[in-house]
Amino acid sequence: MSVSDGLAERPAAYPCGAESSPQRRRVKKKRYEGGTAVKCIGKNKGKKNFLTNIANVRFLSYLHFMKKFKKDREDGIEPTKSELAVLEYLWQHGPSTVRVVHDGLNEGKEATQYTTTLKLMQMMTDKGMLERDETNMKHVYRAVLEEGGTKGHLLSKFIDTMYQGSVESMMIALLGNERTSRDDLQKMKVLLADMEKKAK
Repeated sequence: MSVSDGLAERPAAYPCGAESSPQRRRVKKKRYEGGTAVKCIGKNKGKKNFLTNIANVRFLSYLHFMKKFKKDREDGIEPTKSELAVLEYLWQHGPSTVRVVHDGLNEGKEATQYTTTLKLMQMMTDKGMLERDETNMKHVYRAVLEEGGTKGHLLSKFIDTMYQGSVESMMIALLGNERTSRDDLQKMKVLLADMEKKAK
């Protein structure tokens, strides 16, 4: 029987366990007999590829989740009036305990219950607005949300809701408001002049 006849009876691919040593079962081997390649596929090759594909799918799913989570944090968090008051205090005074924030917010006002402020700041921590340092007995809270970005987002929403997205309409309303002082007008003129210089 010729070499070519032997190859004709053999399948194009066969498991390595049948005709190769155990050391070669984890690799992909090509045998050449009479110029014709015969493929030998290791037992663990298919399993390895399967596990690799699972890892890739999980990694891509993780990236998608983190991207969505980041977008939700940036675009979806809109502080309430009470939450914004807490953020304003922390932006101005830095990391503080609940007692300090509570006393600061209620100074000169009818005081609310301490437990109300505590619960509010705990909820804000769960929402990702605040971060709590528990290294000391008295927990210290700091603002996670950035002041400029948060106020910019709220301002954009306000313009869209109240002035159909027109900054011009909002500015005209501000200039005609009785609460706009002469000092405010002067600061606006300076700001507009600086913006015109930068635009040139």
